[in-house]
Amino acid sequence: MGARRRPRGPDHDNDDDRDDHDHDTGHSDDDDGRVIVEYDQHQHSHDVVAVQFRSDDHGVDLDVEDRSLMRAGRVVMLVVVTVVVQVALFPHLRLIGRVPDLGLVVAVAVAFDHGPEAGAFVGFLAGLGFDLFLETPLGLSALAYALTAYSVGVLQGGVLRTPKWFTPVIGAASGIVGGMLFVGVGLLAGVDGVHGNHAYATVAVASAYDALLAPFVFVAVGAWLRTPRERIGGGRVLG
Repeated sequence: MGARRRPRGPDHDNDDDRDDHDHDTGHSDDDDGRVIVEYDQHQHSHDVVAVQFRSDDHGVDLDVEDRSLMRAGRVVMLVVVTVVVQVALFPHLRLIGRVPDLGLVVAVAVAFDHGPEAGAFVGFLAGLGFDLFLETPLGLSALAYALTAYSVGVLQGGVLRTPKWFTPVIGAASGIVGGMLFVGVGLLAGVDGVHGNHAYATVAVASAYDALLAPFVFVAVGAWLRTPRERIGGGRVLG
């Protein structure tokens, strides 16, 4: 004869319901159930941390974007002020009848602190603005400033630390390189006024003037391109 099955009572049904409930919610009375509960809570805490981390990332992105916009506005104002001072003030402050290349020194200062691309960008804009007030072909100063600033930025990348007194040397060397680029490209383009010893004398005097201005320009540009937060924290820009 076959074995007789024992009928299920109310207690057995309640036990089955309890097991089903424990299986759905992740709770159980045995050790495995306890591990499952702790694992679920651990996973939940990781989810909360992940959400907080993503929220912090959005905050960082917004902060970087605001700082970038502020920095772009400062760069534009720097270029405008540089061109205005170059064409309005320095014609009255000549050294042996020559004026400095303020836009070139500013671009070199930017390249020295923030890299060759930033320096070339500022140099091109400053030179282009200065070209609007010259009789030379449009873009001649822009090309000379951009190439010189880019070269200084590339060379500075291999210098670990530069002493304070070195900025006049950078200003003089940049003035000579930028002036010779201006003269050389001008000769190739057939520009009048860049021939003979007069042009080279102008380059020499202007580079000496650039050397005198370089320490002040480097300090001013470094302070201007820092946001208030970076000034307090001592951080650097355009990293």
